[in-house]
Parts: sequence; structure tokens; C-alpha cells
Amino acid sequence: MYVLIFGRNQANGTLRHITHQNGRLIISGPGYYYIYAQAFFQNYTSGDFFHNRVALTINGEEVSWMQTALGEGFTDFGSRFTSVIQFLDDGDYIGLKTVFPSALWVTGRHTHFGAHRI
Repeated sequence: MYVLIFGRNQANGTLRHITHQNGRLIISGPGYYYIYAQAFFQNYTSGDFFHNRVALTINGEEVSWMQTALGEGFTDFGSRFTSVIQFLDDGDYIGLKTVFPSALWVTGRHTHFGAHRI
């Protein structure tokens, strides 16, 4: 298993078939992977909208979003989780990117992503 904390790296256990570079996980062994991400959002009230949205990406393409609730009476605070199962080839890479301006807690317990080969 490998976990990448937004902006920092932390290996857990044995690292196989995955390396990291520039905030991305890079696949070095083709196969099916369980890919997951969690983001912890802080209240974000700047601008004309109240969006906190982060995308899980594969090769820069958005495959799943994490977003806090929008609208009157809803909170814009807390953690969201997403995951996908995807076949990945050598050189494919996994990352996170903000879709709208977002306020994130970027500690290991709050915002992270990773992958398991299955």
C-alpha cells in the first residue's frame, strides 16, 4: 500500500508496482488497482460561490469527485471519501486536483490518497 498525503509522502508497508514523483503515484506494474482518496474540507466562503471540490485523477483525467454539501442549511466542513477500481498500465499516474478553489486540511489524517494492486 502507498499513501500520498497532499504535498507529502508516507510509505506504509512494502512499496511494489508504484513509485511517486511530484505529488503523483506512478504505476510500474500493470494490473487492476483499488484507488482511494479522502479530503477534509474547511469552510470556504470566498468568491461568488461556496464550492469545495477535489477530483481523484488518473493520467490527469477526473474519474471521481469529492465535494461538500452546497446550499442553505448545509455544512461546508468535514471529510469526504471516494474510490474506484481501474486497470492501469505502466506509466499511468494517480493524483488529486482541486476543481474549484478549496480549503483543505493537509495532514496525513485528513487529506490523502493511495492505491492497492488487486
